[in-house]
Amino acid sequence: MYVVVVACTIILWTRVIAEDPSQSNHVHIIDTDDSSWKFSTNSTSEEAPCFTETYCGPVEGRLNNGVHIFKGIPYAKPPIGQLRWKPPVPLTNGDGCWKGTLKALEFSKWCFQDQPVLGRVGDEDCLYLNIYTPSLDLSAKLPVMVWIHGGYMMFSSAAEVGYHPHEKTVQQTGMVYVTFNYRLNAFGFLALNLLSERSITNTSGNYGFMDQILVLEWVQRNIRYFGGDPDLVTIFGQSSGGTSVWAMMVSPLAKGLFHRAWMSSSSSVFNATLEQAEKDNLVFLHRSNCSDAECLYSLTPSQVMDAVPIDIYPYWVPADACDLPTKGLLYGPICIVDGLVVPNAPLEIWQQGKGNDVPLIIGSTAQEVDFLPSDMTIRSWDWDEYTKQVTERLDTFGEAVTMEAMKLYPHDDPDATPELIYTTMGSDIRVICGNDIVAMEAAKSLTSPVYRYIVTLSPSRPFSFFGLPWEPRYAFHMWDVFAFFGNVPFFLPAHTKNDMAFQNLLQGLLTNFAKEGTMPTSAKWEPFPSQVALLSTNVTTVHRYHERQCNFWTDNGFYAYSHVN
Repeated sequence: MYVVVVACTIILWTRVIAEDPSQSNHVHIIDTDDSSWKFSTNSTSEEAPCFTETYCGPVEGRLNNGVHIFKGIPYAKPPIGQLRWKPPVPLTNGDGCWKGTLKALEFSKWCFQDQPVLGRVGDEDCLYLNIYTPSLDLSAKLPVMVWIHGGYMMFSSAAEVGYHPHEKTVQQTGMVYVTFNYRLNAFGFLALNLLSERSITNTSGNYGFMDQILVLEWVQRNIRYFGGDPDLVTIFGQSSGGTSVWAMMVSPLAKGLFHRAWMSSSSSVFNATLEQAEKDNLVFLHRSNCSDAECLYSLTPSQVMDAVPIDIYPYWVPADACDLPTKGLLYGPICIVDGLVVPNAPLEIWQQGKGNDVPLIIGSTAQEVDFLPSDMTIRSWDWDEYTKQVTERLDTFGEAVTMEAMKLYPHDDPDATPELIYTTMGSDIRVICGNDIVAMEAAKSLTSPVYRYIVTLSPSRPFSFFGLPWEPRYAFHMWDVFAFFGNVPFFLPAHTKNDMAFQNLLQGLLTNFAKEGTMPTSAKWEPFPSQVALLSTNVTTVHRYHERQCNFWTDNGFYAYSHVN
């Protein structure tokens, strides 16, 4: 049961591959023909060495099918020993840079984590980045896309197979892509008074966000050597990666480091204070058997993970994130308002007219929680079982809430199924309605355009990925980024014209956005709050998506049950 529960909330589930994912640097995606893909652990005969510069020294990568690929470039000193729970330390020529030419040919190890399938993997020495580019010409000045992976701030990496930009993405969009690892779970986000007392800023936590900011600084300093334009950088992330984008949007430390942003399936609740987190995380301190900072620094990585509060409050991996909520069952934060990286709650920062004013996209999928329902018998439910399940959860908020919810989500459409209606309701509560609130505050604050979309197209058949024990069949969490990466032919070998039309649509829209900061005029998609785009095989627009439903949930206090982290 633990594996199933955790799988719902991690936002991605690792494909079971032969090698340890901390050693997954030999795995990459290659294009085999126009319609099928496969993962390969072997080099192709088309590969050739390629070389460029960085401020830290020359690097060697591989040129494959017109794409220059550099893997495992360090961007900070290893955050080990006394550098654990500290801001990342950039490399300098006198400290950390390499001599000679760095062979950037393999992914680094993943950051230390507990994988629900593969167990405990990774290393604290994990702060490395990867670059995929169609050109090494300093005058190319190509748009740059910096990907921040998801995984609930707890899991995954820049080398998660199928969950990052790659050679094919470059070929299809013609842009430069940067991916990277950042510290996760307790290594990246632990806030404790013992750590704050040792900090010159009197803060702790959000170290993973500091890693992300250092990557953006690295991009500003180096990306021209990879054909990229440092004045045309788009950050994009999905799930907790989207939440990370939100943090960058409001962080004064990230000002000027990026010029467009795309948040996909982000959390909507981001308001926990440092003081609250320090109190909540006392359970970590108790489980670690430490009473002082020196003891914490002496813990092995496994001992740190053993102390993470997963099964008790603050529940860093919530059990029902893919289900309807139960009244009073809330979760503690991982990322926080620390007063330094995030100086105030993001919504409040926007309400004060502050933050980084760049064009922004906020996206959701119509059936986010179909990613992995808590009850995997949902596909066999009849309408009586559906009514029972809705009642069991929503009656905790009062019978009147349940009765109104049933009216707002009727199932008189002959194509409706209990799975479709239940996951649509859950997705509105957990993601979509909260993201509407985020989008509204952004639109009020920013002079730059804010675009809002909902993916309404379902894949043509159940979607199998990452070794999940569940194959979603509706517009699930991650569907949009899979399409943007160009991975539809891999995950759906028997794909349809509609599947590919959706992929082409996402790539076209986002490429235009990265270049121009707007949507193409042919899309006839106005910024929020004028319009919300419904993305399928084409773009249609509405004034609001599920406006009555979202008004109901918001008026009845359900914003607090939106995803955290």
